[in-house]
Order: sequence, then C-alpha cells, then structure tokens
Amino acid sequence: METTWRAISEAEPGPKWAGLFAEYWPEYQKWWLREGEEMRPTYLQSRNALDEHMPEIVPLYDQLCELAGGGDKAARFLSFYCPPPYLSGCSQAVWPGKEPVLVRNYDYSPSSFDSLVLHTSWLGCKVMGVSDGLWGLVDGTNEHGLSISLTFGGRREVGKGFGVPLILRYVLQTCKPAKRAKRRRRF
Repeated sequence: METTWRAISEAEPGPKWAGLFAEYWPEYQKWWLREGEEMRPTYLQSRNALDEHMPEIVPLYDQLCELAGGGDKAARFLSFYCPPPYLSGCSQAVWPGKEPVLVRNYDYSPSSFDSLVLHTSWLGCKVMGVSDGLWGLVDGTNEHGLSISLTFGGRREVGKGFGVPLILRYVLQTCKPAKRAKRRRRF
C-alpha cells in the first residue's frame, strides 16, 4: 500500500485542522472505542487530568474540541487520557558524529498512520512535527531548537496516564531549553 504524505501549516487551530479531524475521526473513533466505550475515561476524568497535569495546553484542547464539533467522544479522544494500547513499531538510529544524525523509520501500516506533518504556532510557539491523533506528535521540533522523537518499542504494558504523543506535543509547546524539558515529570 502506498502512503501519501501531507504537510499542513496553520498558525492557529482553524478550518484546516477541523477538516483533518472530520476526515480522520471515523477511523480514530473505531480505534478509540475498540475495547468498548466503558473502557475509556469520562469527559470529566479526562478534563480533570489535563487540568492537573498539563494546564498550559487546556485552552488549546478547548479550541480543538470546539473545532471537532464539541462532542463528548471526540473531546475524550482528544484528551489522550488512558487511550487504548498503541501500535508498536518505530525504529531509529543515532550517529553521534561531528554533526549528529537521526535516522527514523515508521514501521506502521499506512492505514494506521496520520502521514501528516503539522506546522503550527499554537500557544505562541512554532512547532513542526509528524502528527499522531491530529495534535499529538511522534516527533518534532520547536522554534527554540528543542527536538524530540518517540520510538514505540519494548514493553507492551499500559498504565493509567496520557498517550505519549500528547506528552511530546506538550513538551514542545511549553519548553524552550532542553534542561526545562528534562525537568517535566508531572504526567
């Protein structure tokens, strides 16, 4: 199966993001509900977790929920709180030479991947990265030079908390130097 990548630039959440949500939501909803709706946290549980652990991005979350139509299921999905297990299958290698190089491979099925690079200026910080869940990221960089990349691998156990793609977005949206990003341990 061939994958077509897209790149979208939209400074603030708006019609481009809303269009992407409408396009991707049917498949994301199937994934999100595959274990049954009762297995997913309620809206209030999801919202309270965001308020407690990532308050800086709650206004952005609210904007995205509104653009997604304001529905309960969409809002719960967009919180990334206690999602179903993710697919495992990315690999990377780092060559730490004079000019370090990161080689990245997405071992996803093309049907399970956003295939989307988002460039945004949400919350006043420019971020560009590979989308997951339409606002989470599997890798990216911000205007301050902070870069982050995720490899899904290792243990398949899941716990209570946020999906890692949202944590990556949070770090890139709220941290300038790498030292500050390293200190973020509240999720």
